[in-house]
Amino acid sequence: MNARRKRRHPLAELVMWLGLSLLATLAALVWVVAQLPADAQLDNSHMAGMKEGYDMCLAYEESVRERAAAKPVLLGGAL
Repeated sequence: MNARRKRRHPLAELVMWLGLSLLATLAALVWVVAQLPADAQLDNSHMAGMKEGYDMCLAYEESVRERAAAKPVLLGGAL
């Protein structure tokens, strides 16, 4: 009897490897998304950033006013 052996496609192993890699990548993505911080933590960090930005803006405006109030120094004499 002639026993025929079923042949596999030459790219079958590559396709299986790519499929498993994609599955592992998707599982990692799901895990990362599940670890995102809660809304309260996001709100607190956003408000802290807004406060820091406001404080920096006030300090910048104050330094601009101080420079404008300072007497200008003439270099080289008047024309």
